[in-house]
This record gives sequence, structure tokens and C-alpha cells, in this order.
Amino acid sequence: MTQRNKGFKMGKDVRQRLERRVREEQILNAAIELACQNGYASLRRDAIAEQAKCATGQINFIFHTMKQLNKAVMRETVKRLKKGERDEGLLRILAQGITAGETEATKAPSELKQEAIASLIN
Repeated sequence: MTQRNKGFKMGKDVRQRLERRVREEQILNAAIELACQNGYASLRRDAIAEQAKCATGQINFIFHTMKQLNKAVMRETVKRLKKGERDEGLLRILAQGITAGETEATKAPSELKQEAIASLIN
């Protein structure tokens, strides 16, 4: 087995080679977690990479730009809320997207948008 197949070391982290779909999901989960903790507008590529245990280049390769990553985060947030996942962090992400005029946030169903805005007030 080659070093490439076993993963590679970067500092103290051991990062593994994953299928694109799996890595994309890992990056989105990390970005959503950080947005829940620190706010949607504060998402940074380097912090997401650290949380997802991947290189920033992988984020660039999969999402191309931060704008595309933010769009994917908002799309995934709306998807989770539609499925019934009612987490305060997700509602705050949606509300922040609405106030920022994010297209994906404004496409959310009206009841979700109202619930998200109400979560900021409470």
C-alpha cells in the first residue's frame, strides 16, 4: 500500500483521502457547525479546513469559491430545516442569510423564514 492510499500527515493531524462526496459532506458539516457557533458571516476557509481536517485546497477544489461554499451551506441548512431538524443554530444561519439577502435563504418556505427571524428576536 502506498503512502497515498494510507493518508498523509500534515502537522499533528492525519488526513485521509476520501471520496469527493464524503469530503464535501464533511466540509459542509464543519462549515455549518462553525456557522452555528460563530455566525454565518464569519465563515472562513482556513477555520472550516481545520474543523473538517482537510486542506484549504480541497475546499477550493470542491466548492471553487467561498461564495459557492456559502451557497451550499445555506442550501444544506434549508434542506435540514425542511426535513424537520429544528436546531436553533440552523434557524440562526437561515435568519442571517435572509438579512444578508442570500438567494438560497430567500428561496426557503415562508414558514421557515418566519421561524428563523423569530429565533433572532427570542
